Amino acid sequence: MGWALGERPLAERMRLRDMEDIIAFMQAFVAKEYEAYRALYAEREYAVFAQRRRELDQFFFWFRGGPPYRSPDQSDEEFDAAKAALNNIRPRTLFQIKQYEHPVLGNLYRSYTSDTLSTDATNYFANFFVAYDGTDRRIVAEYLVCLICQGSGEVDEDICPECNGEGWEHFGGIELDLENLGPLIAVRRLQPPDSHAQRMDYVLEQA
Repeated sequence: MGWALGERPLAERMRLRDMEDIIAFMQAFVAKEYEAYRALYAEREYAVFAQRRRELDQFFFWFRGGPPYRSPDQSDEEFDAAKAALNNIRPRTLFQIKQYEHPVLGNLYRSYTSDTLSTDATNYFANFFVAYDGTDRRIVAEYLVCLICQGSGEVDEDICPECNGEGWEHFGGIELDLENLGPLIAVRRLQPPDSHAQRMDYVLEQA
């Protein structure tokens, strides 16, 4: 029979609470990003989209700039032509979060998510790294899964030539050494991906 939260050692209780905090942070990010995409395609008024975009930007340590993006000069015809894309957008799936003790950033959380496209919602697509900036949580780096090796770092038992064996490619924020993130402190699994190679990673690494 497992311990109740209040009966666990203090260090473990703190890790559990920290992880729950990061899960809530990532769930809020996923929801806010989806709101921004809905405003991109469903709200004709640019000001509505701009507000949703500003709210999304608050999750990031750097000025991300990337999608969702919309020009304030978009014509009604361009808006009408683009809004059909809303049918292909869905909230990201959050698969798992790993906590590391990074030598510089301290507690570093690596969140594995899907893409925002409904056609690729069941496999890894992005890593969002979350750390504390001294006052609050922020996404400090974003990596995208290597499309050649699908995150495994290998192609036909050789090092993937596209990502040099890392399995992921830097998209924005701080550039991290993915092979040296520090000791793995905790892993929280939320939903397994469909890809066989990615599922192996999902079940393999233990804290």
